[in-house]
Amino acid sequence: MAIDDGENLNYSECMDEDINLLENKLNQLFDFITTLKEENADLKPSLQNAQQEIIVLKNKINDATLKMENLLAQLPK
Repeated sequence: MAIDDGENLNYSECMDEDINLLENKLNQLFDFITTLKEENADLKPSLQNAQQEIIVLKNKINDATLKMENLLAQLPK
């Protein structure tokens, strides 16, 4: 019995279809991963800026809290 005789032809065609489907899905996955990497690279600077702004705002809140405490301490009782 030969490998490519008529009996095994359908199995081979189905297998080729499965392999092609898998290849297409892998290509889609690769494209999706590439897109996510690009988006991640675009978002990193924004995240760093936001984190720096949070630090600045926390410092301002602390400064304002100290000023308020000092003003409250100066009020007559």
